[in-house]
Formats: sequence, C-alpha cells, structure tokens
Amino acid sequence: MATSATVVAEPASVFTQIVGQVGDVVTTASGRASGTWLRPGTALTLTVYSAPQGVGSIPVRLDGTAVATGTLPALAEGTHHLVARGTALDGTVVEDSLAFGVDEHGIIVWIGTAPRTLAGTGADIQEAGMLAVLWLITGASLLVIRRRFVLRRGAVLA
Repeated sequence: MATSATVVAEPASVFTQIVGQVGDVVTTASGRASGTWLRPGTALTLTVYSAPQGVGSIPVRLDGTAVATGTLPALAEGTHHLVARGTALDGTVVEDSLAFGVDEHGIIVWIGTAPRTLAGTGADIQEAGMLAVLWLITGASLLVIRRRFVLRRGAVLA
C-alpha cells in the first residue's frame, strides 16, 4: 500500500533585531535573528555591515526554524546594518536588515530609522521656525499699519 502526501511550504522569512536600546554601548548590545520555513541543515547567519563582521550563525533545525544571536562588535562612528540571512526551501536567499547609528564614543544613537536633520551647514530647525514666525508677525504688522494710514489719509481727503 502506497501513501502520498502534499507538503505545503509557507514563504521563508527572517527577522532581525537589536537586543539593546538607544544609549547603550554597542558592545553591550546583541543582535538576534530568527527564521522560519528555512532549508534544514543550512545556516542562519547574522552579520553587521559597514565592514562585514560576523555576529552569529546557527544551523537551521529540521522543522525549518533557527534563532541566531551574538554580541555586537566595537564599531566606528556612523551608520551600520545588522543583516540576517538564510536559505529558503527552494534555495533562494532570504534576508532582513536593520539599520542603526553609532556615535564617536561607541554609543547606539538610533535604531531603525535615522533621525531627520539638516545638513551640517544648515540652520537649526527650531531657529528657522522662529525666524519664519517673526517674519509673519512683521508682515502682518506692516499690513495693519499701511491700512490704517490709507484709511486716515482717505478720511482727510474727503
């Protein structure tokens, strides 16, 4: 007697996270990657990029899952990417990336999305906003003064 089965595979996925928070020294934080529906026996790897440095790697279990962790290395000031990479059942590469920033003292200053700032030669946003408000008030005041002057002059001529 023969038995047949149909294997239904979900799309493979990997997820990357930093276990730590803004304000932590980068070497006290760790990277974590988890994967599902990956090819058993392949590796789930975790690498930090700017200059590639391995953070962690683990073989995928028979059920297609894996969790890799590792301590983040000392990094230079700038933007870095923590990348998790695994192999799907069909052999394609599946990856997830998480960006983060490190300051000159090795402190994590942002995770996920870089804060919005003007260029180094630009003005402070708060100062620019205050200047815009000042110009609006000045313009409105001059308009009121002009209207009063025209009204008085019109009354004198009539």
